[in-house]
Amino acid sequence: MSLIRKFRRLYEDPVLRQWFYGWLLGKWKFSPIYKLSPDYLVDTHLYEDLPGNADLFEEHLYEKPVNAQNFEFAGETHKLDPDLYKQIDETLFVDIESKLAFHRFSWVTEAGKKLDPDWVVALWVLWVEKYSKAFSSKAWHPYTVSERLINILQFSGRFGIPEPKDETIKLLLQHGRNIYQNLEYFGEIHTGNHLANNGRGLYLGGLMLGITSWVDIGCKILLEESRRIFSESGELREGSVHYHLLASRWYVECWLAAKKYGRKEETCFERIASSVLSVLPIFNMPAGLPLIGDISPDCPPSYLLCLLDGTKSGWLAELAPDQQKTLKNLKTNVETTNVNAHRLNNWRRTDVGSWAAIWHSTIDGWQPLPGHGHQDFSGFELHYNKKTVFIDLGRRSYGVTGEKDKHPQSHNILTIDGIPPYPENKPYYSEEFRKIVTGSGPIWRGNFDNINVETRCFSRIKGIGVWQRNWKFSDKEVTISDTIEGKGRHKILRYFHTNHSARNCNGGVVFGPFKVLGSGTPNLEPTKYWKSYGKSEDAMTIIYSDWVTLPASLSLTVSLDRIF
Repeated sequence: MSLIRKFRRLYEDPVLRQWFYGWLLGKWKFSPIYKLSPDYLVDTHLYEDLPGNADLFEEHLYEKPVNAQNFEFAGETHKLDPDLYKQIDETLFVDIESKLAFHRFSWVTEAGKKLDPDWVVALWVLWVEKYSKAFSSKAWHPYTVSERLINILQFSGRFGIPEPKDETIKLLLQHGRNIYQNLEYFGEIHTGNHLANNGRGLYLGGLMLGITSWVDIGCKILLEESRRIFSESGELREGSVHYHLLASRWYVECWLAAKKYGRKEETCFERIASSVLSVLPIFNMPAGLPLIGDISPDCPPSYLLCLLDGTKSGWLAELAPDQQKTLKNLKTNVETTNVNAHRLNNWRRTDVGSWAAIWHSTIDGWQPLPGHGHQDFSGFELHYNKKTVFIDLGRRSYGVTGEKDKHPQSHNILTIDGIPPYPENKPYYSEEFRKIVTGSGPIWRGNFDNINVETRCFSRIKGIGVWQRNWKFSDKEVTISDTIEGKGRHKILRYFHTNHSARNCNGGVVFGPFKVLGSGTPNLEPTKYWKSYGKSEDAMTIIYSDWVTLPASLSLTVSLDRIF
């Protein structure tokens, strides 16, 4: 079946075929994904240190849970019964990430004040019995091991370590060895954020257990990988708002731990934490967090909103009061450039009167790889005061059902003859090949009330020249104009998504308190807005359809239909 899927993708994707034929002729080189250790770890060793902090953990005596309880496993809710829970295993879950959430014990951190320690110990004992020796299974994937190690140790620090203490610590030591032996490094081009999280597992695990070699190696990985996953301006390179918050939490968490344990690397982690936190104001949209790019299954976006607004909820509520104060002071002292003039590589933001808009704008227009970005070039979110106007739909899952959420039609973009501005990116496409397909990178211009992007990305379609999209803001309305150079007759589709109910009205569309009018025929299609991994609410897609003879210009105007 895998081979059939590959041939189907080759048949359906003309850009992939173009690369494939060039590769057959020796024009393009295939860059294999090597799994090697990064150069900075060549001389490191994970010594068999004895845990120096084991005596700090009190043993928690297991008692059978009394009450049934609902648990969230990355989008799946399951009610566990005290008399039946021993039958639980990963087959209970449908989605792959729900299975991994079970193995990661991520539900422990999300439960907050509702957490029942006896349930945690009960499921830990169950997990140990069924999966502690299943080293070839998903339960021992290094990212999952890092998460489980941190979650169980942090739980043990609060409530006591699951009995028998010596056996639990022995198993946790195996976690550290497993992470080190299976670091997720895939060469300088193909390594994503997972390696940084591997380092986080060793660093935080080493600090809590008192194992020097874990701390040293984890620290080295975290510091080196910060240069890979973040740009100089502090943005996560992977094209996802939620993942930026997640990775920011990792480094803030490690900075707070370094400060707590009096580590010399505290200053380095503080610098990184300051850098990544300085980006956050651009995501603090008036109607809520824009869910551009993938939504991580590690936790709901709402769990990390505290990094934006400073409220003592979600992850921030789990910190000790002194750590909350320390983080608040850092956020206060972080120098944040005015978001209207924030020159970032991957994000743009403008605020005009009651309007606010944000764009994901990669330098070359292609979705970032490796990463968690989508085919969303020219896609944007638009808010008016505390109301969303146009939204990014997010992504439902990492399974087959979630693949289409990455595609262009799930974003507020334009297509010509059904073809999106930029093709789906592949890890083996070279920079030279990408430029041949879509030309040089897009050019963004304009000031706060007039944003313009120009690109030749559609030139791979016969007869298409330069495409320009312009957003013009005034106090009362936003006009979105498209100018397409070229010749011939072509079908233009413009997609807009909203979480308001919508209806056709006098040649336009009324949705919530807003209306949109312009050229073309509007069609409405029901869809889903994924507010967290696997959790959705109803939404609507507005599609403006035009057959035009090029060159042509099209425009749409969004304005208030009624006062709210």
